[in-house]
Amino acid sequence: LRQTHKDLTTSTTSVLSSLASQLARVRAAHLERNDRTAARAALDSGRTKMTTASTHLSTRATALRSVVDALALDVGRRRARPDPGTVRALTREATDLSAELTEFAAFVDAVRPSWKKVWEDELQGIVAEQAFLKAQDAVVADVEDGIADLGDVLETVRAVIALR
Repeated sequence: LRQTHKDLTTSTTSVLSSLASQLARVRAAHLERNDRTAARAALDSGRTKMTTASTHLSTRATALRSVVDALALDVGRRRARPDPGTVRALTREATDLSAELTEFAAFVDAVRPSWKKVWEDELQGIVAEQAFLKAQDAVVADVEDGIADLGDVLETVRAVIALR
């Protein structure tokens, strides 16, 4: 009875430790997958933010350039004297635009390392999948060769049997 209890305890402990290790592997794989998904989502979110910000900055810069060019044309050709408030407003707009551009450039520089990490991880996954596929192609080729060799051997066996 003691031996049966000891065997049962040992096997139960073994099964539980096996389950615990399997659970740990599943959790690690799940966390890794979630990390990759979260990193990709952050990258996509950053891309959307960048697209919006760059479009906004480009539109503002183009509009400001048009107004400044028109003002320069008025001053140069017509000898007009622009309102000092207008010049101050344009200068302030240019300064604000420059500050936003600096902020945008800082954001781009801040996300660049994390984006590169996401790309690296995805590329490693792609390379691993390609290597796996090549290995499977090699297995297919080996099995095809083996089957062809089996066919040759079977033909030889049939010939030997026919001769007897």
